[in-house]
Amino acid sequence: MKKAIISVSNKNGILDFARELNALNYEILSTSGTFQFLKENEVSVQKIEKYTEVSELLGGKVKTLHPKIFAGILGSPNTQDDVEFISLVVVNLYSLDKREIDIGGSALLRAAAKNYENVIVVCDPADYPEIIDRLKSSKVNHAFRKKLAAKAFQLTADYDSAIVNSFSENKFPERLTLSFTKASELTYGENPDQYAALYLDSSRKRNSAAMAIQLQGKPLTFNNILDADSALQIVKKFDGPACVIVKHNNPSGVAEKENCCASFIQAYAADPLCAFGGVVAFNRKVDFATAEALRNHFLELVIAPDYDEEALSALSTKNSLRVLKTGDLLWILSERMAFKEVDGGLLYQTSPSHRFDANDFQVITQKQPTAAEMRDLIFAAKVNQEVKSNSIVIAKESATVGIGAGQMSRVDSMFIALHKAKQRAPGAVLSSDGFFPFADSIEMAGRAGITAIIQPGGSKKDQEVIEACNRFGIAMIFTCKRLFKH
Repeated sequence: MKKAIISVSNKNGILDFARELNALNYEILSTSGTFQFLKENEVSVQKIEKYTEVSELLGGKVKTLHPKIFAGILGSPNTQDDVEFISLVVVNLYSLDKREIDIGGSALLRAAAKNYENVIVVCDPADYPEIIDRLKSSKVNHAFRKKLAAKAFQLTADYDSAIVNSFSENKFPERLTLSFTKASELTYGENPDQYAALYLDSSRKRNSAAMAIQLQGKPLTFNNILDADSALQIVKKFDGPACVIVKHNNPSGVAEKENCCASFIQAYAADPLCAFGGVVAFNRKVDFATAEALRNHFLELVIAPDYDEEALSALSTKNSLRVLKTGDLLWILSERMAFKEVDGGLLYQTSPSHRFDANDFQVITQKQPTAAEMRDLIFAAKVNQEVKSNSIVIAKESATVGIGAGQMSRVDSMFIALHKAKQRAPGAVLSSDGFFPFADSIEMAGRAGITAIIQPGGSKKDQEVIEACNRFGIAMIFTCKRLFKH
């Protein structure tokens, strides 16, 4: 009889797979937990200890590490020395824990993958059906064996990398190893002449644009995912029902109102021209009224935690509209790491803090901001943190009315934001992601009717800027927190 080892922590699909192996005349050897599971479900299986004639050692830590097992895996059908050849190895690793690192499972996978020309190595339950089909039709060819071996080596490499990271006490280790799994190939990249794919970081469990479920619409593009991610990063910051519209990776409108429908209407009104063909994100379940409002506009994508059945029915009339569901959005304030690729390397950094506490602010002008202005200043700063630098955000009543993004000079960003705001600028507040190097931007804001400003401070010209605010009766806050995003 052909021999197979099965030792799995993930039992999904293993019963049907093992039964098929029995039917194909495989003798199955298994470790205690998997043995018990298969035996209880009437699968013909032999315990590893009986096969090796050596009991488990160290409380089960040593089960498969035996010459008879590894000689069988590393051999071939023609091996001499009384070695019983093992032609199939099925292993997936249990979750990583510093106290319980899977040694035997990794060793089995590596041995089987090394000898892939003779041994079929299986580490992914998703491969079970194809393997059975190929065994039945005798189509387990060299290319397929090599593909399975590569997957096994990738799994053990990822596992080893996770072990290294779990032991590191330094957030910037001497050797940085990142592990991502391909989720899908995309139609193209940022431009049609570029190839692209989406890879997922399995260590990050929170809901995201990359891991969202697509409910309808055309296939996702590279730019769709980028914009949806940017929109979610903003909308997750707000406690009340909020809507964010993103175009070309910058927000065109943001609002936090009494419900999703009102928030969308205000976010769209912030800049209707730029919202055309945009990506829309919500931090609450989308209801029918919101879906009806969405249907009146051309949009590329909508992403939200969930949707009412009536909302999905309404959105289904827009066949090409991409609709994504994330599940509950949990805003994680704990520190995480982020990186940007540069030619020849990576820039690696901690993510920015998203906390904005009025108790940390310093009012440095004669005028104090009102409670309403303070709410709008914090709202504008939250949005500003996700706008490409240099950036200015103008807001009123928890909605943006003008955004200036990505300019090489701050005064140009100010001009664009005020141009967008137009007649809505009087009585509005303003956030700047960096300090004002000169007072010219303040004079522009003062003439437009801006009543309060929030900025990091720290310019050599701070005193001139403060004096300009005092002349125009503008309240200004220093946060000592720069919000650059490149």
